[in-house]
Amino acid sequence: MRVQRTLRSLLIPGLLALASTPSFASSPDIALGAEGALYRIRTGTYAEFFPRGTAAAPSEVVLALETTRPGALPTLDLVPSTGADAVESSPSLFFENASKSVFVVWESRINPLHSVLNLASRSSSGWSSVLSISGDRYSFKTAPRIAVTHDTVERLGATGSGTELLQRTIVHTVWLEDSPTGIRSAYSPVVLLNGEYIGWNPVYALSEFVASPRAAIDPNDTIHIPTIHAGRDQASVVAAFVSSDSGRLHALEIGVLPGDLTLLANRIRAKILTFGRIPTGNNLTVFADTIRTELIDLGTGLHPSVRQFLAEQIRAKIIEVAPRLNPGQLRRLGDEIKTELIDLGAAAIRGGGLTHLPNYATGGSDSQYQIEAVVETPNVEPSPQSPENSLAIRAALDLPNPDTAGQAASIFTSDTGAAALVSWVSQGQVRYRESDGASWTDVLSLPRGLEADMVELVLSQRIRNR
Repeated sequence: MRVQRTLRSLLIPGLLALASTPSFASSPDIALGAEGALYRIRTGTYAEFFPRGTAAAPSEVVLALETTRPGALPTLDLVPSTGADAVESSPSLFFENASKSVFVVWESRINPLHSVLNLASRSSSGWSSVLSISGDRYSFKTAPRIAVTHDTVERLGATGSGTELLQRTIVHTVWLEDSPTGIRSAYSPVVLLNGEYIGWNPVYALSEFVASPRAAIDPNDTIHIPTIHAGRDQASVVAAFVSSDSGRLHALEIGVLPGDLTLLANRIRAKILTFGRIPTGNNLTVFADTIRTELIDLGTGLHPSVRQFLAEQIRAKIIEVAPRLNPGQLRRLGDEIKTELIDLGAAAIRGGGLTHLPNYATGGSDSQYQIEAVVETPNVEPSPQSPENSLAIRAALDLPNPDTAGQAASIFTSDTGAAALVSWVSQGQVRYRESDGASWTDVLSLPRGLEADMVELVLSQRIRNR
């Protein structure tokens, strides 16, 4: 325990310095809502925002949501659970259309060593409950960044008949936190269905998704704030970070798989389990043909070419795998086919086509995507009525940690994560470097006098146009 406290005492000053470092790739503290309403998050003392209020002590630092509607004066709402003994900072917000709610994510510093990231929403009916989304509260966290994906998913009724369409919003959040092994970049997908939180969210170390080996890290290396941006389509985001294991800069493309695919995979698994035992001999071919037909009939939400491809590959996989299992291992077969279906679908959908995919019937290799599933009910097996929300995560970039003259830098990426740019401020001037193959360009500079929002726009456009 003494070692952990000593380590944290060394890490916290670095995190605090990063939290106050000027950054151009920041999460939004302003959002445009429905009917022209403009939302902004403001940080200050309670007395500054609510001079006649009594909900908090006048000197407490709080967050306030400012709402400006066309033709009306701005109004202020106290963000719940801010103030008291905690220090609130680093707010980010977005407006969610399905529920007509504005969501706020912020850091709440309990003490100099401990902090949490909170999420709350404000709709016409008032504030939601405050959710802690960052896992372990006994670590210091800072610099949260968010990006949001939206889509529509289909769900079966409780009896298995009838369907309903739900608006799915996933708040992809990255941040820096200390850990027993050093400062790490963390990631969590927060899933909302029709604007309602599903009840839990996993937290990952971003370094889990890259293959770079552990290396000796120079303690003097600059740690850059992780970032997350919109990806190449409405279903993807790109996260960029410096790994605490390898000391290298990485980018990950994170794609949300269509609900049609995960629902189909669960329905196929359920169909397999109705057979009781794995057929053998000629009956195995009949069984595989039945599953193939079922997949084509049920997979109407997928493109016909994708559906046909998946049906043929799953038929071949059943014929390949089933003879290696005991007849009573039907559940294992169902699990393997479900996993295979999601893996193949991820490569077909996120990879942009079928031509590059391996032929699994002849022993092809695995796809380049790592699949992570966020279930809707923890500790309960996914089902057609409650399928998981699946993410396809692909390592897109692996570069040396760029030399930024000891200054913490903002990271920008292209919309696929294949290229990156880092920027920092030195002697009052914005400087930057771009990725160039397996390395970085020389240091470049922007003209002096540009406003911060213009700097972010220019740098973001530069790397996204590559």
